[in-house]
Formats: sequence, C-alpha cells, structure tokens
Amino acid sequence: MSATLDPGKDVTEDDAAIAVTVVELAQAMNIDVYAAALKRHQHSNAGSLRDGISNYLITEAKKDPHRHAQALWDMSLAAAPESISNLLPALGDLLGQPDLLPDTAKDEFRSLILRSAEALGAEQSEQRGAIFAATLELGDDPFTQRVMQSLGPGSTDMEGLPPGWSASDIGDVEVAGSTEFNEGAFVIRGAGDNFWGSKDGAHMVWRKAEGNVTFRTKLRNIEAVHDFTKAGISFRRSLDAGSPHASLLASPGNEEGYRFVLGTRDEFDGSSNNDGSTYLRLPKWIQLRRLGEEVIAEVSSDGEEWKELARRSIDLGEEFYLGLVVSARRSGKLAEATIEVPLDALF
Repeated sequence: MSATLDPGKDVTEDDAAIAVTVVELAQAMNIDVYAAALKRHQHSNAGSLRDGISNYLITEAKKDPHRHAQALWDMSLAAAPESISNLLPALGDLLGQPDLLPDTAKDEFRSLILRSAEALGAEQSEQRGAIFAATLELGDDPFTQRVMQSLGPGSTDMEGLPPGWSASDIGDVEVAGSTEFNEGAFVIRGAGDNFWGSKDGAHMVWRKAEGNVTFRTKLRNIEAVHDFTKAGISFRRSLDAGSPHASLLASPGNEEGYRFVLGTRDEFDGSSNNDGSTYLRLPKWIQLRRLGEEVIAEVSSDGEEWKELARRSIDLGEEFYLGLVVSARRSGKLAEATIEVPLDALF
C-alpha cells in the first residue's frame, strides 16, 4: 500500500472529500483498516486519498467479483433510502452482469428505486435526477410513471442533458449556442439573426416526438440582446433553418410585459406568421398542444388553468422535433433564457 492510503493520514485541501460511494463500497467489502480514515473524510472533496482508495477497491473487486457484487447488493438492500441514489451507478453495472446477482435482483432493484423516490424531498435535485435516470434505463414505462408519482413535484438535476434530449444550433450563427440543465430548468444561450421570415437562426434543445403531444414549461426569464430576442417552445418538422414549425415565443414588449405570440411557418422556406399577440409578465407558464394537424398555444399563471392564445394547422409530419428555442436577433451575440420543465414533461 502506498503512503497515500495510510489510515492515519489527514487529508489536505487538495484531498478535499471522500465520496459517499467510496465509503459505502469500502464498508461493504469490510475493509476495516480504512474505516476510521473513510469515516473521518467522507464529506471531503476528491483528491489523492480518495483516488488511491478507489483504485484499491477496484483492484480488489476484480480479484473476487462475486464477493464484491454480493457485498454491495446486501449493503444496498439495508441502506437508508436517501443513500440509495449514490449507489445506483454501481448497481446498474451489476445488473448488466446477472450471473453475479440473485434471480430476484431486478425486482429488488425496482423496490430500491421506489423506496428512495418516496424518501427524497423536493429540494434534493441531484438525488432525484439520479433516481429518475436509473429508472429510464429500465425501459419500463408503467414503472417510470410510478416513480414520477413517488417523486412528486420538485426540481430535478442531471449530469449533462436529460436522457433523450440533444441541443443544436439552427441556421447560420456566428456564435455557437449552448444548453445546461440545472435544478429542473434548461438554461439556453442562443445567437441567430432572427426567428422569422423564410429561415430561422437560433439554438434549440430538443427531443423527438410523434402523435398528439402536450408540452408545458415555465418561462422564468429572458436575458435579451435585442428588442426582438425570442425564447419559448417550438415544434419543428426538422432542424433545417427553413423548416415548418409552430412556436410559442416571448420577446421584450412594453411596460405591460413580454409579447407572446404563436409563430408559424406552413411550408419549407415559406413565409412566417404570428397569431394571438398578447403582453404578459414573467415568469409565465406556456404550453403547446398538438392535436392531429392542429397546434394550440396556451398560457397560464399557475400551470393548472390554461388560456388559449392561438391555434394553427401545421403539417409537422409523423415524427417531429419538440423543444425550447432562443434566438438573439443578433447573430454575433448570445441571448439567454431559463425555462423550467416539470419532470413528467421531460419524457
């Protein structure tokens, strides 16, 4: 063992914290010699001590994978519900090796997820995100609905974008856009000359959808760089700049609030139309619904009672792109919008 793994060693600022997962894995494998050091430093940041212990545990696990798997599984079944989310990556790897686990493992894994979901509070966004990401990996829609009900309302944070979501610039932009997902909201930065006329320039975070769909979000704020900076929901036939689309967009307005419109383009590279112009203050709930060939734009103060803004018939095709857009109206500058998406609307 290297001096880095000395159980009596105190960590330095560079060694700031031992990850909870490392602590639990060490305990599961009964590595008693490190128990005191692990317990003392389990809330510090990553550093050489953590890395050394992690590497040692990985080596030991490879020597006896069955012992490692059984120890981790037994400890997971006995773990406090709020700790389970920390173990999900390791447990997910184990599920991919069924010969290391009992036949009941998949059902027990579902029970672990539900137990953790019921125990987490609305403010525990990272743990909620880990639970939900693990649920999606199972590919079981009825079970996913049960987990969403157990989690209830609250923010959800995930590393990178939520599963199934991607981000792209649309049209010619001088500055590349970007998207982050933090505490249940997308933070979208986009350039683009305009979201109007025969072609659009914007940044869009999207997933594919088909059939009749309802997508609701809460537009928290817009950091505009032009009077016609736009942000909101967009349903597009493709990611081409001239694609047909129906988009519920907000832009800086007047003293009454932001200007909300249903913007549409009926055909590729065709002209654009605006319907339902109204002025509202942020934050505001906004919603697009696709019913057959018709797209309906709605707004709400509480996300429960909706008022129709406008509707339009648009041929989006069998499969289309559903998502959020920001267009700066200045191709060389980035505008920004923060748009909250409820957990049940993400997927």
